[in-house]
This record gives sequence, structure tokens and C-alpha cells, in this order.
Amino acid sequence: MSELRYCPKCGKNTYLKVKINWIIFILLLIFTIVLGLVYLLYCVLAKPKVCEQCKTRANAMEPPRFNAQ
Repeated sequence: MSELRYCPKCGKNTYLKVKINWIIFILLLIFTIVLGLVYLLYCVLAKPKVCEQCKTRANAMEPPRFNAQ
């Protein structure tokens, strides 16, 4: 699930993403199903979330900003 955060580098609200290397995942899944599932769990639970556009890590981001008009 994506999370909305404010990226100070981009200057706008953006969603955080976890990048999964699908080629490695598919190869691990084909050759060893267990390692493929372990890699998928690692990507979902341990890999850092980053800005969709500039790849800034989530710990450098702020809560989303909404302009009140």
C-alpha cells in the first residue's frame, strides 16, 4: 500500500514506493520457490520506501501538506 508524504526535494506530495527487482524475483521463484518468497518478504518488509519521482528515502520526508483555501 502506498503512503502519501511531502517530498522536500520535489516540493510536492507524492506516494512512497518499494522498488522490487522483478527479474531477480522471477528467477528466484523459478529456481527456488522458497528463496523467491523470502526475497519478496524482504522487499515488502525491509527495503526502504522512496519517493516515486526523485527516489528520496521516506525518513527524509514530511507529512503531506494540503493548501487550505
